[in-house]
Amino acid sequence: MEFKARVGDLDAIREKLRTLHPRELGADRQRDTYFAVPDGRLKLREGGIEQSLIFYNRSDQAATRESHVIYASLDKTDELRRVLEAALPVLGVVEKDREIFYVGDTKIHLDRVEGHGFFLEVEAPNAGEADRFFRFFGLKPASLEGRSYSDFARKNLP
Repeated sequence: MEFKARVGDLDAIREKLRTLHPRELGADRQRDTYFAVPDGRLKLREGGIEQSLIFYNRSDQAATRESHVIYASLDKTDELRRVLEAALPVLGVVEKDREIFYVGDTKIHLDRVEGHGFFLEVEAPNAGEADRFFRFFGLKPASLEGRSYSDFARKNLP
């Protein structure tokens, strides 16, 4: 289960998160290239911490939602990007700065997406855990974002 929320202040979110003594993977500069596929989303992530090919399928509801993800960790993303670009249309590219944290089995991202602002993403093992973090951070339903970052790149939305 996951949710993404627009936030105004990553520093305040980070401070609150650190009260839980998370495992911090660090800050990662990431470039996600999204490719056209018949169903779901396919992206190649190139970063210093995370380098992977990710396929996922989920609703675009601005809510906590189920997400079905298949990913492969990679060593040579530049080579794979060239192959994918030759075989599939590119829908868009998203550049972001991401801080990666874990609290138990829940993965938490603090993202700064160029041209689109600041986001908190929570990937939890179940709905109860996702709801716990939604309440912990004091989020409002209006802050939830249903769109993928790929939608920002493709449609140039605010």
